[in-house]
Amino acid sequence: MITPPVAFREMCGRCRRPRVVCYCAHLPLLPTRTQVLLLQHPREQHMAIGTARMAHLSLPNSTLRVGTDFSTDRVVRAAIEDGPPAYVLFPGPAAVDVSALPSDRAVTLLVLDGTWTQAAKLLKLNPALAALPRVAFAPRRPSNYRIRRQPAQFCVSTIEALAEVLEFIEPGHTDGGARFDALLAPFQAMIVSQEHFAHQVRAHRHQRAVPGPRAPRAPTLPMRLRADWSHLVCIQGEANAWARHDPAWQSPEIVHWVAQRLATGESYEAVVAPRRPLGPGTPDH
Repeated sequence: MITPPVAFREMCGRCRRPRVVCYCAHLPLLPTRTQVLLLQHPREQHMAIGTARMAHLSLPNSTLRVGTDFSTDRVVRAAIEDGPPAYVLFPGPAAVDVSALPSDRAVTLLVLDGTWTQAAKLLKLNPALAALPRVAFAPRRPSNYRIRRQPAQFCVSTIEALAEVLEFIEPGHTDGGARFDALLAPFQAMIVSQEHFAHQVRAHRHQRAVPGPRAPRAPTLPMRLRADWSHLVCIQGEANAWARHDPAWQSPEIVHWVAQRLATGESYEAVVAPRRPLGPGTPDH
């Protein structure tokens, strides 16, 4: 018995997608002063609906590297050591808002591409990257990555993050923020084509019922803290308090306030004169 030949789909050599869902016609060309270095986790490289390559094809001053250990990567090391000041786009306690980056000179922006777990692993495996200053941002709008579930409402794709950040750090920034929305044209085209094949074409690999939209997972406390880190203020108050069963018990009253904004280190302290006799343990506190 002769096995019939398998019909392979024609692929685009540029975007590496099948011709029927090629997004190359929608790719803009957006020169930037910023040197963008995309560091992609190997598993993300094989995601057909990933956006790092899409961003790389649209930004001529960008470089895409794939791997987990970049300590011996000459391109990455040169960008960090010899290029403009380097920053890692990744949220965290020490991250500053992207609006705080210098606006009068070029910078190197390192973008980790992968799931949150994969991106965190890249930082852990590369001490040189982890030692760089970090920047973060608050998205102007929720992610439109409808064909891929996001871990939290404030999470966006790599190309959406770049559209947001470049709007701030490129010359001629405006509060309206629309210049780099052109970067999202191929992203939108990819989403529309994927939804078309999933819902209308019903090819063999799309025979499974397409689930309805899932309710977004409620952000966990760490996620909420990361998202609002620049606004987070920790406050502690000490009271002039007596033991409940002390015969000389007095009603408690606040006598000491301290506060600190963790993102900037700003602090506040005030001692309030007590109106009642001090409890035995108050001076120690």
